[in-house]
Amino acid sequence: MNLKKIILVVFAVASWNMPAYSQQILFCESVDANGKPSGTSTAFSISAQGSFLNVLVKLNGPLSYNRVLYDVYMLDTLGKEKFESSNELPVEPGWTWFNKGFTFYQAGQYVIYVYDESEKLIVTGKLRLVGK
Repeated sequence: MNLKKIILVVFAVASWNMPAYSQQILFCESVDANGKPSGTSTAFSISAQGSFLNVLVKLNGPLSYNRVLYDVYMLDTLGKEKFESSNELPVEPGWTWFNKGFTFYQAGQYVIYVYDESEKLIVTGKLRLVGK
């Protein structure tokens, strides 16, 4: 087998393990009715009483499922994930974006995983919250 064929086979095998979605995760202060975010960042200030943020997911194609799951983890000082919460969001087939709001009460680094209803990973994002 020549090198070109080997590279093609490796690429094909690697592609099977990748999520089938082309997507984007955005952290923002608000989202309008058309899915347009405002106040987008990966770092926000958080008050002692907690701060509300939106987690917006945009897809390049329409949804084909009825719910998604958000898993939220906080990273410790060594970068190890500590489970914080799991939240379900009903969605509709055909949508090209969806949004869920969260209130965060602790400063720190977070990782958010978003899965479809068959628990296939759609997108992952990292968020940094600093105290005011």
